Amino acid sequence: MGYKGVEITSQDEYIYDTIPYNPEFDIDELVVIQNKLQDYTSGRTNEGITSKEAEIFLDWVTFNARSYATKDTPESAITSSMLAKCAPTQCVNYELLSKMGLDVRAFNMGECIGSIPMTQADREKVESGWLSNALRHAVSLVKIPIVDNNRNTQEYEFLLDPTFRQFCLKEKCNSDVFYNQELLDKGYIAPHPGYFMQANNLMQLGASEEVARKSEGLGRLIVSRGYFYLNEENAKLYGDAFQRASRRVEFQRLPIQMRGRDYIDNFENTRNHTYA
Repeated sequence: MGYKGVEITSQDEYIYDTIPYNPEFDIDELVVIQNKLQDYTSGRTNEGITSKEAEIFLDWVTFNARSYATKDTPESAITSSMLAKCAPTQCVNYELLSKMGLDVRAFNMGECIGSIPMTQADREKVESGWLSNALRHAVSLVKIPIVDNNRNTQEYEFLLDPTFRQFCLKEKCNSDVFYNQELLDKGYIAPHPGYFMQANNLMQLGASEEVARKSEGLGRLIVSRGYFYLNEENAKLYGDAFQRASRRVEFQRLPIQMRGRDYIDNFENTRNHTYA
């Protein structure tokens, strides 16, 4: 059965010039890192991996997931828009990290962004099962044990989103989406989340230049690496982009009440479920 997907997208179709990271891996080094992690999760040691090893490991996890999602297509982990690939990448990440004994959760962003300002028409659509597909986004959360220079180990949370690039296509990352009746009828009430991580767009909506620049920096990082360290600041920037992608234009200037800690609590406590 032949592939029936979209044509490979060119780089000029994206709002960022950032491309997915294409690392070269040392297989022997990866085996050492994986063995260290499994020694930790099995209780054979109380010492985790270094921050550099964590970066190498997560780069490999992300690249592996992107490669898996594109294995039966003419695209690659580097060229694919990753459109509609979030479920298979989430599933392969969850299975891999679970087998290694790591604390991993799989969930849907639509269940984590809290209350959404909606019109009555929106509410009726939601009640009948409609939800903008930008919010039906499958991601994962994993805890990585990292050892410091004093040999003390602490578990740090990382959010894995290998397919965020799909939300950075110019077609769905422009203000016209707010007013396009054809798209509104399909459930697209706002541009995709990538639009709301661009600095200029956020500043037009009232964000400070500092917040806007940090948001765009995080957006570019996720497109490249496919994961990020989940502290409260990053959680707020990332969660707010999805929150805004769920709001009609008339609600965009309303303050977003959720804090970074609120998003993290939702990520940690929403139902653990893969969507493949």
